[in-house]
Amino acid sequence: METILRHKHENPMLGMINDFEEFITKANTRMKDLEKLKDELLIYNDPAFMASLERADEDIKAGRVTRCNTAGERRELFMSL
Repeated sequence: METILRHKHENPMLGMINDFEEFITKANTRMKDLEKLKDELLIYNDPAFMASLERADEDIKAGRVTRCNTAGERRELFMSL
């Protein structure tokens, strides 16, 4: 039976240990990514945040928002304030 290891070593046990270490490192990275995603998604359950989004949507619909697409437009807007 042939053992397939990603890390070729004279000692197969070292190869297995390296494979496990690599797996654990990747798993920890994925867990951190999932925690960030969870935090970003949980904000949509915050009533204050959702109310803020609704107010912003109303402001956009009512034309109370100035949209700047370029640095020059932003500069002009700040100079006008």
